Amino acid sequence: METIDMTERLNQLSNIVIGAAIEVHKALGPGLYESVYEECLMKELEMRQVKCQSQLTFKLNYKGHETGKAFRIDLLVEDELIVEIKAVDELTPLNEVQLVTYLKMLDKHLGLLINFNVTRLADGIRRKVYNMGGIKSQYPINRDIISTRFTASEQYSANFANAQHSL
Repeated sequence: METIDMTERLNQLSNIVIGAAIEVHKALGPGLYESVYEECLMKELEMRQVKCQSQLTFKLNYKGHETGKAFRIDLLVEDELIVEIKAVDELTPLNEVQLVTYLKMLDKHLGLLINFNVTRLADGIRRKVYNMGGIKSQYPINRDIISTRFTASEQYSANFANAQHSL
């Protein structure tokens, strides 16, 4: 029961973040710097009373030894969902692998990769699920890592409205 609740919570959070990102994209459009979208998405999430931290730096440990190196994530939403923001011509497999690596290193289960440099934001969103095992989700999970490409912004706006009332 606990794992189903966690899946529902993560799905709700991702729907809220996607709804907020769509709102930012509608207001600003493509063509700005990542830092601008990040700040506006933070403000949009704050207005929706969602806890969010930006530019968090984590020390890299290798087999229990601190390396002196660090990595930084763009956003951590409600201490559960990692969001990486891009403003590039096209997302690459490396962008997606980087998000999965962050999920592994921070022991998180869900991440969103959002590219704001697109005409329709739904075309710039990738959802990554990591190591959720037997958790039942509205999205099919048949491996430890999957990617779901969003294709209908209207669906996420509707999901956002439903999710906002459940939080």
